[in-house]
Amino acid sequence: VICARGTWNEDRSAFSWKFGSYFEVGPDKATSGCCEPSITSLGGDRLSMTTRCQGGAPQGLYSTRYSSASEDGGMTWSDPEPLLYDDGSPVWTPASVSAFYDSSKTGKAYWIGNILDGPVHGQVPRYPLNFAEFDPGRRCLVKASVRLIQDRPEGAHEHVRYTNFGWYEDR
Repeated sequence: VICARGTWNEDRSAFSWKFGSYFEVGPDKATSGCCEPSITSLGGDRLSMTTRCQGGAPQGLYSTRYSSASEDGGMTWSDPEPLLYDDGSPVWTPASVSAFYDSSKTGKAYWIGNILDGPVHGQVPRYPLNFAEFDPGRRCLVKASVRLIQDRPEGAHEHVRYTNFGWYEDR
């Protein structure tokens, strides 16, 4: 994953781009690196990011979201660490997309994604879809705040996917 910062040129006809350093998750943590970053502001130039990372049974790696922080607006990133709950336990996810949402109503940040009861090695199941409060100071999810958005309905195919979603705030 790489972040870029764009600034308008003097006559506002084009952007000038500055690229930061790569954020990488090595093969000791994920079978195919990382992708699909979700980024939220921690205030000022501070950012927090989670990335989709797939595991693999032969390698003994579970899928998860790796987390990182930037103090300089995304130009450099801290070493990857698994996304955790506020009690230090892992947030189990398949290799799937997620998003941060900053509520103008509560002033809090939330994370939306597939949260599972236990680890998986791949991209499924992609249900249930949940959201949880994100603690920006500790860069973790508040476990007691996890709420269900959508689970697999009775009779639905086992590979139903609640992912690649959109969201909006109803003010």
